[in-house]
Amino acid sequence: DDEFIELHNLSSESVNLNGWSITDSTSERHRFDADIFIEANSTFVIFGGGNPNLPLIDFQLASSGLLELNNSGDTISLFDVNGQIVDFYTYGSEAGNNQSIVRSIEGTQSSWIKHSELLNANGKLFSPGYLINKVDLPPQSTVPEPATVLYLAFGLGSMFLVRKK
Repeated sequence: DDEFIELHNLSSESVNLNGWSITDSTSERHRFDADIFIEANSTFVIFGGGNPNLPLIDFQLASSGLLELNNSGDTISLFDVNGQIVDFYTYGSEAGNNQSIVRSIEGTQSSWIKHSELLNANGKLFSPGYLINKVDLPPQSTVPEPATVLYLAFGLGSMFLVRKK
């Protein structure tokens, strides 16, 4: 239940995710089946399950019921409504540390690091839906930032997206 994937829309326009999907290397893990929008300069989180209590965060639970991302490595892919790949991320065992992995400067193409090593993280192991080390960049295209994949691995020893397992 503590796994999650974050999508960041760094563009100046909202993006309708209706019909988009997220897969790992074995199967589809989530399908957006309604008009779900990521607003401009916003974040959307997909949780593996549970009952997240994040009133200021836009999120859904995984339509498959679980994310089941692998600690030892996986590939997370984001597809648009036409089945075209929008972004993907492949990771290895760096994700199996019971914390999210994040971009060293969130919202950029910078390197991936453990969340606890992120500037301003203050030792926190995750921060779903929040960019705590974001650099303000000029608006980009209307596609979410490379599935900045997050994934938590509390007690399960699981992974993400992007941040991942």
